[in-house]
Amino acid sequence: MRFTVHALRRSALLAVFLTFGATLTPAVVAQEEIDFRILKLDCTSEPADDVPLTEQVPDACEPAEGASFAIEDEAGNALGSCTTDADGRCMVSVPNEATVTVTEDEPTGTDGFAPRENPITTQAVTEFAGAVFVNLPEPPALPDTGTGTAATTERPPVWAALLCGITCALLAFKLRKRRT
Repeated sequence: MRFTVHALRRSALLAVFLTFGATLTPAVVAQEEIDFRILKLDCTSEPADDVPLTEQVPDACEPAEGASFAIEDEAGNALGSCTTDADGRCMVSVPNEATVTVTEDEPTGTDGFAPRENPITTQAVTEFAGAVFVNLPEPPALPDTGTGTAATTERPPVWAALLCGITCALLAFKLRKRRT
């Protein structure tokens, strides 16, 4: 009789283990991909701090609708793309713990604004993973007047320096000769 009770206990324990194990498997599979969020803001000035994905939009910023983004893994494989909604947000599913590169398609952004950083590379490790694109006003273009030459930062050739040195030496020699 004792053998039968032990056999029943083992069978019941095995059934509980198999049932519990079966319920864990889908949870693990569900964690293989996570939502990766993107926030696009047009800011008239640099925000004071980094802008978290879940916080309110800073006062100097507005959400940017219609900006397109491409997401790739470390090997350059496309993981997805998305376009921001009226709240400046979009989302794609990416592998959990993947290192991703998010690139803004700049022509789809707001005219007169340019990304502070593009692309952004980060690791998608939690359900709050994402990238915040802060776009700032582009500096105004200088008018093309059609005159003058562009300034260069190149150093003059060595022969010019030698010629200048020789000329200075001759002038100094003449000045000394006149004094004596």
